[in-house]
Amino acid sequence: MTKIKAFDGLITIPSAQALGFAAEEAKKDKGGLMDLFSGVDKREMEMTPEKLVNEMEKAGVEGGLLTIQFDGDKEWIMEAVKKYPGKFVVASPVNPITNDIMAEVRRIKGLIKEIGLQVIRFGGWRLGVSCLDNRLTPFYPLAIEHDLKVHVNVGYPGPAGLARTQDPLFVDELCYLFPELKVIQTHGTADPASMEIAIHNVIKYPHCYAMTNAYRPKYFSPQFIQHLNTRAQDKILWATEYPLLTFERSLEDVDQLPLRDHVRPKYLRENALRLFKLK
Repeated sequence: MTKIKAFDGLITIPSAQALGFAAEEAKKDKGGLMDLFSGVDKREMEMTPEKLVNEMEKAGVEGGLLTIQFDGDKEWIMEAVKKYPGKFVVASPVNPITNDIMAEVRRIKGLIKEIGLQVIRFGGWRLGVSCLDNRLTPFYPLAIEHDLKVHVNVGYPGPAGLARTQDPLFVDELCYLFPELKVIQTHGTADPASMEIAIHNVIKYPHCYAMTNAYRPKYFSPQFIQHLNTRAQDKILWATEYPLLTFERSLEDVDQLPLRDHVRPKYLRENALRLFKLK
């Protein structure tokens, strides 16, 4: 196990509601989360903040990003942030496709005031549109004004959903149109099918980053590791999307990667701490 204290860039709150959602998804189609991540249905899915922090500390994870996904998550996160100040960053998905645009804008502003929201999230495969859809546009000036980071899913999605909505070329245009926007590409950044364009976005734009959530490091390609060791070393963040991947398994994989000594702490913690202004 690595001795470097890690910061997990994406943690889903373990709850029966999250497991139930994954189970319902699995009934609809093959390629759902249950099929993609073996053993997730056997993990403990009713955790208090204390239990989650214990799991993190056992694995050597000092902090992480918690995302609001379901009813009750906001209250759970508020309790966690109060009990463990400085340990967590908070994110929320945004859906102006099925919800009223201004209602979503007001909800995000409310979360900034209530719990210090730092990240908003757009998943093209869920929304059915790319990050350039005009209904998403109002959230980018909002993000710049409040220093929110924007998660954008890139790459071919595992669950059923439109892959074309997550082409990293959309992120290229987004960063070109909003050069002040801090964009974190998620999910498919290490996948060979989308990796080169995603990483070139990182290299090309000062405020574009990549996160390796929901992807085991043992499967990183030599080309991805080369980018991580060189030109993208300050812009790639480690993440599990726990409980899809466990902290221990992902960190054990990282231990086996041929990373340069000074790059390993950047990937595991320093890049995230700098981006989220935690040091």
